[in-house]
Formats: sequence, structure tokens, C-alpha cells
Amino acid sequence: MILNIGGKSLAFGMRWQILVRAEAPGREARAAKSPLMWVDASREYFGILGQDEVLPKGKERIYSAAQALLNIPQSSTNMLLVLVNPEADGYLVCGVMQKRPRNGFDLANVDDAALGELLARFADLCGDDGFELLGDAPLDGISALTVTDLSEAADEHCILRSSGSIARYVPYVLVILAASTAVGFGLHYYKKKQAEEALAKQKSPAQLYAESLEAQSKSPTYSPSQIDAWATWAKALPMSVGGWDIADATCNLSAPQQQFSCVITYKRGKSPLSTNRTFVDAAPKEWQSIQFNDDAKSIQVAIPVKVPVIPSANVIAAATSPRTISLELGSKLQSLVNVSKKAGLGAQFDIFALPVGVIPSSVPAPVLTTTWTLEGPFRVLDALRGFPQYTTLDRISLTVSSVTQSSVNSSIAMISASGNVYAKQ
Repeated sequence: MILNIGGKSLAFGMRWQILVRAEAPGREARAAKSPLMWVDASREYFGILGQDEVLPKGKERIYSAAQALLNIPQSSTNMLLVLVNPEADGYLVCGVMQKRPRNGFDLANVDDAALGELLARFADLCGDDGFELLGDAPLDGISALTVTDLSEAADEHCILRSSGSIARYVPYVLVILAASTAVGFGLHYYKKKQAEEALAKQKSPAQLYAESLEAQSKSPTYSPSQIDAWATWAKALPMSVGGWDIADATCNLSAPQQQFSCVITYKRGKSPLSTNRTFVDAAPKEWQSIQFNDDAKSIQVAIPVKVPVIPSANVIAAATSPRTISLELGSKLQSLVNVSKKAGLGAQFDIFALPVGVIPSSVPAPVLTTTWTLEGPFRVLDALRGFPQYTTLDRISLTVSSVTQSSVNSSIAMISASGNVYAKQ
């Protein structure tokens, strides 16, 4: 997606790759039928603009939003930018890890549900290093940064160039770069990387996996059996505020803050007297993060909700065999099928905390993980209290209908919850 902000065209949604071979950018661009791309051999990576992008007319320059983000003064090498899309519903997202754009985190038109999953995935990828959250989205712990700030940070180095010119340019740059790295910083960096790789090669796959598992085990998580804390908060939410009616509330466990990051949406009621002012005047004083949407029909409030967290190590320690999980949790979810919209386990188990580059078959007795899902009337929350200790609750949302309805598997207040399940062979 290309947005014109302050006279500059910013590109979101690029695909980023490591620069391994000189001809790689040109080859990848041709395969993707991409007209424009960004590459700098000295940084050893490149980005491709999608072929479906509508380019501005004329010779207007287009800047990479992810590269502009790298020009922003930062306190961390890992950053996640979340901006409210000024031209469409949803959010603009740019993720940077180790001062490089992270593939899969340069996105446009991200909805609330996908944003929650992206935040959780990015936190997992960053691990103990953590990350700096920037932008203007209604999220707890976010540092203010507007799309205008991003536009102002875009300089000559952020400009996208035609794929044809890049294909001719990169080999020459790589030759120059290869010569220059024989001295100074290049030689120091090369020796450091060689030492790190030599140390890594001395560790067995089992050792690498053990280190990764230990790091992941330190993060806090939330047990479904402790659902009462969230349920009490949800029941206390005002159904109407200043003539605006509650529509939904989506919460994701934010590990760095050890709390649920919740976003509540209120829709404008039928009364013509309902305005942004009536909402603010009637809202609880502790609601500090209130965002008025451009459609003038909805308002979102970001609220952190304190919940009793536990170490992930406790959940992993309780892991049992996939067969036992199928008999215990699987059966419990099966019993809820008739009274819910959806209930079940994930299709398969994957290895939890597997380090990049480690072959799965080389890890003895790994911890396995899959997901569980439950969607139904608010009353299905009672079932979560009896969930086993080897489960976590990572995301839960409440949807309130304006139409009174009641049946075995539906009600005016509906719940959607999901989390992880841990197993050991």
C-alpha cells in the first residue's frame, strides 16, 4: 500500500529477504513481477514491492516505510510500529529486528484480531531482548509516533528503485564492498562472526534447543483456570457510554507488561445527541486512551487489564502426552460442541521453541505445542475453570449483539477464546 503523506509516497507491505547472492534481488524481483525494490548491499538485505501496487503517476519518488523507521532515534534494536491507517480501516505495521526490516511484519490493512497475533509473534521472536512499541494505535505502552513523523524521516536512502537498475547496480556494489571489508570495521565484524559461528558449531542441537527452551520458559503466561479475573472485568464494562453502545472487547496477553492489552469498541447509538463529547464526558476517568474513528460511528478505548500470570515454565512442566491431552482436554472440548459455535484442538503438534537452523529430528524429547479454540455464549467461560495446567489462554474477545438472541449455542454476549497446549512424548 502506498500512501502520500506530507508530499512523500510511503510504501507499506514490502517483502524483505537476506541478500545472499549478487543476482538474488533482480531474480526475485522478476519472479515476483515487482516494478520497484529497495536494496543496499552494505546492509545485506533487500525488499520487494508487491506487483499489485498502484504506483503514483509520473516520476514521483516512493520511499520504504520500513527503512524510514530505521531513521527514527531508537532505544532498542527491535521496534514495532503500529499506525492507524489514515485511508482505510485497520492498521499499518512495520517491524524491525536487529536494525533490519523483519519479513512478515511490513503490512497494511491489519485488523484488530491479526494485530493481536502479530504483537504476540513479534514478542516471541524478540524474546528477552524485548522491543520498542511505536505509533499512534490505541495500545498500552506505545510511544507516540505519527505517520507524518515517519514521512519526515524518509530520506534519499529510503527511495525505491526500478528492478532493472538494481539488477545492474548490485554486483558492482558487492565487489566494492568485498574489497573494503578487508580492513577496518569489516575485518573486525568478520572475525567476530567467525568466532560466534565457531562457538555455535561446538554446541549440539540438544544444547541449542535447551537454551531456547529455557529462554522461552521465563516469559509469563495466563492460565484459563484463572478466567474469573477477566470475567469480572468484562461483566463490569458499561453497556452504554454517553449514547454509545458496546460492540466488542478484544484482549491479548502482552508478556512484557504481564497484563491483557484490551481494546473496547463502542458503536454510536440511534440518538442524534450521541457525540464524541458525550462519550468522553460519560466515560470512566481511568479511560485515558480513547480514539475517535474517522467513520464517526465507532470509538475505541485501549485498556490494560491486570491478570494473575504464571511462569511459562510451570505450564511446560505440566505437559503430558498428546494421547492424554486428546483424552482429557480433547474430550472436554468435544462435550462443548453442542453448546458452542466452535470448540476443538489444533490439527497437529509442532515443536515448541525450536531454534532456527536446528533440524527437528535432531532434538531428543522436545516439548510439543498445539492450539485450542472455544467460541460460544458468555456462559462457556465456566468450562475454562476446569482446563488442565498444561494449557494457556493467550487471546479472548467479547462481542455484544444489539439484537436480543438466545439459544443453546448463542446469546447477546458471545465469547471467542484461544490459547496453547503443551505436550511431551
